[in-house]
Amino acid sequence: MDLLIVPIAICVYVIIKTALEEKEEKERELKRQQKELAKQEIEQYAKEVEKIISLYRPKKILSIQDGEKVSCNSKFINNEIVLTTKALKNNLINKMNVCMEFDEEINSILSCKGYYSTKDKYNYLNSQINNLHALKDKRNDFYNELMRNKIYLLNEDQLMTNKIKNAFIHLLFSKKCIADSIGIEEFILNEKPKELSLFEYKSEPTIIYLNTFYFCLFSNAILVFDALGNFSTALDPTAIDFNIKKDTQYGFMRNGIYTYQDNIDSDSKCISKGQSNFSWLHARYDGSPDLRYKDNYQIESRTDVYEYGIITINILELSISFAVSSEKAITDFEELKTIYIKKRNHSHNSIPELLLLLKNVSNNNNNNNADDLIIKYKLYSRRNHYFCKEIVI
Repeated sequence: MDLLIVPIAICVYVIIKTALEEKEEKERELKRQQKELAKQEIEQYAKEVEKIISLYRPKKILSIQDGEKVSCNSKFINNEIVLTTKALKNNLINKMNVCMEFDEEINSILSCKGYYSTKDKYNYLNSQINNLHALKDKRNDFYNELMRNKIYLLNEDQLMTNKIKNAFIHLLFSKKCIADSIGIEEFILNEKPKELSLFEYKSEPTIIYLNTFYFCLFSNAILVFDALGNFSTALDPTAIDFNIKKDTQYGFMRNGIYTYQDNIDSDSKCISKGQSNFSWLHARYDGSPDLRYKDNYQIESRTDVYEYGIITINILELSISFAVSSEKAITDFEELKTIYIKKRNHSHNSIPELLLLLKNVSNNNNNNNADDLIIKYKLYSRRNHYFCKEIVI
């Protein structure tokens, strides 16, 4: 009897232990599933929270700041554009405060202050959807209306703008274009400074970057922006000058294959063809072919003289030179120098307008009324824009 009790007790123990282990395993599995579900729920709420925040987070507005001043002689400054731009920027800065108030209110809601769990944040944000939507619409409508204010550049010469652009494009794509201080791709840019968006124009400008300033070349004005893209000043085209010098180097031809020196290439102008010389791959002392070699062929060689250009661009006190192989770039800049000078000689002169105004004031016996003169001159100038005017597009 005693012998039977021990095995039975062992079996009962094993059964109970197994049952307990299975129960514990089920409990662990249940907790794991609950934990996984809780994690999935948190992740889902987090995604929904991020979705709402992304949808209603205010878009970055144009940062209006005073630009770094470029050193230049006052005679080069286009005051009409500078004063118009300054007035527009001051107006935008004042009105941007309204946009910033909308942004602060929206960001205050999106920060979910006082709510810590993702579920609580989601529930709070979900309750604020209508409010967020209304604030976003008001803010965007106000900002879009605000940014419709532009400075329209007047009297653009599209042909001139295209000639400027073509000259710099041929400079950019010259087979050889060598400068000591900067690469051509760093000098001629497609990137636009941010505050160029304040201007409305017909033809895209040529944009060059020199000494931390962007220079946007239009037909009758040069807009200058600092490294952050803030408007710095506007210049008359007389602030820029192109100096073109020509020099020569040798190009060597051997059986139709050309080898060029440093500054010339296949796009260079050949100004003198040398006399062809003929020899053999394997020649005897007297210059005749060595008949011991089957694959012995005649070699034609020639030394030609090619022209390259050194194009120096001077703007204000800044200067950069490029040694270029392209004949097209050289001729383009030679033409550009001439026609750009011709263009600037016909630039707007406001002195006759001022003299006419002085005559009118004098005829009205208001010679000594300086305030009256200033007011009338401002009114007259507003009706007689030449370079730019403020518009709402």
